[in-house]
Amino acid sequence: MTGNFPNPAIASGAVTPSKLGTFPAVRARNDAIQTIPNNSGTLLTLGVEDFDSQNLHDNAINNNRLTAPIAGLYHITASVRWHANTAGRRVLGISHNDAATIARDTVSPNNTSTFGPEQDADTLFRMSAGDFVDVSVFQDSGGPLNVEPAQLASPVFAMSWVAP
Repeated sequence: MTGNFPNPAIASGAVTPSKLGTFPAVRARNDAIQTIPNNSGTLLTLGVEDFDSQNLHDNAINNNRLTAPIAGLYHITASVRWHANTAGRRVLGISHNDAATIARDTVSPNNTSTFGPEQDADTLFRMSAGDFVDVSVFQDSGGPLNVEPAQLASPVFAMSWVAP
């Protein structure tokens, strides 16, 4: 502390990262193929956690969901890789409390590479304690299409608290 009553102050450099506590943050993913039906919105299953500092994710119950433990501004991001197929569209979406879509990425693939399109969606969004977000995909290729794991990169759903 510096200064005296009635104007105390915190000394420059006195508040370091180790004194801030643990900020809410999670990174969940799937390490197996998930088959997405044609022309049907589907929640992604995410049964693996790379980290979860304050129980934002549950591997067994609603594992497509991330829940805010405290109110504040959150950075939310999702990514997915599709199996190679050039027909139709692919949509990746993040929704808030089973209602409003707060981030989306849509692509019409036209590549012929050995893997399909990769998509990312992210946003900054203000949440109340107990609010949740979930991640879903949609495709209309004409038949079932796989979302494929790509080591640690797909599919991934992550959220971290940024500010009050």
